[in-house]
Amino acid sequence: MITMRDPACGRLVTDDTAQTVTEYQGRRYLFCSRGCKTAFERDPEACLAGIGLARASQPSGMGRWVCRREAEPEKPVLRGH
Repeated sequence: MITMRDPACGRLVTDDTAQTVTEYQGRRYLFCSRGCKTAFERDPEACLAGIGLARASQPSGMGRWVCRREAEPEKPVLRGH
C-alpha cells in the first residue's frame, strides 16, 4: 500500500483513503478530497512547496482554496478539513 502526504493540505493519504488522484510531471499524487486536487491543479508548484491552503475569493463572492507560495503574505490556512 502506498502512503503519501496530500500535497495540498499535508494530510496522510493511502491508496485506500484517497478520494481522488492526479498525475503531474510523471508522478502520481493522492488527495484527501476533490478540493485539494482542484487547488493542486490550479498551482502545483505552490502545493509542492508545502506551505498549505488559503482561501481566495472569486468575483462571484464564493470562496475557493488555493495553495500558498512562501513569498505570499500570511493568510488563514485550512487545517483539518
